[in-house]
Amino acid sequence: MVEIKGFIPVSLIDYPSKVCSVLFLGGCNFRCPWCHNFDLVDEKSLNKIKTIPFENILSFIEKRKGKIDGICISGGEPTINGDYLIDFIRDLRRNKILIKLDTNGSNPKVIEKLIEENLIDFVSLDIKNIPEKYPETIGLKNFDFSIIVETLKLIKNSGIEFQTRTTLVNNLVYKEEIEELAKKLDIDITFQEYRVKRIINSIG
Repeated sequence: MVEIKGFIPVSLIDYPSKVCSVLFLGGCNFRCPWCHNFDLVDEKSLNKIKTIPFENILSFIEKRKGKIDGICISGGEPTINGDYLIDFIRDLRRNKILIKLDTNGSNPKVIEKLIEENLIDFVSLDIKNIPEKYPETIGLKNFDFSIIVETLKLIKNSGIEFQTRTTLVNNLVYKEEIEELAKKLDIDITFQEYRVKRIINSIG
C-alpha cells in the first residue's frame, strides 16, 4: 500500500513549465546524509507522520481541475512501492492529469512498467554523484552504478520528457566531476543547491 506522507497543494518549481501539486511518499532505499526530506526516510520519524487519505487527494484534484496541470510524485523514493505505485498512478490517471515522477533510478523495472503503460509524462532522475562516490553519497556500503545507467537508457529511449539533476553538497558532490560524468552519459545535468522542502501534511 502506498502511503502519502506529505503534500504541497501548489508548486511552480517541481514540474518544469507546469503548475502542479506534489505528493510525498514515505520510505527510501537510500540513506543520503544530506537528504532533503529525511523525515520521510527515517523509519522512526516516518511512523510519526500522519498518512493522508488517498480519497482526500482525489477530491482535491477534482476541485481544482483546470487550475493544476499535473501531479509530481516524490519522496522518499516512490519506486520502492513497486506494483502498488503502478496501481496508485493508474488511479490518479483517471483524472486525466499529467504525472511527473521524481526518482533515484534504483528500480528500473518499475520505471519500465510505468513507461510501458503510459503512466508517466515526465521523469526527474537524480544522479547523486560520480560512480566511485555513489556508496558514500547514498549512505550504503555498495552500489552498482550500472543500475542508474539502465534506468537512464530506459527513460531516454522512451521519448518521454525528463531531466537529470544533481544536488551539490560541500566536500562531497563537486560540479566539475558531475559535468564530466554528464559528458560520458550524454546528458544535461540540472544542478540544485541543498534545500529542505516545505511539506504540508494536510489538505485545506
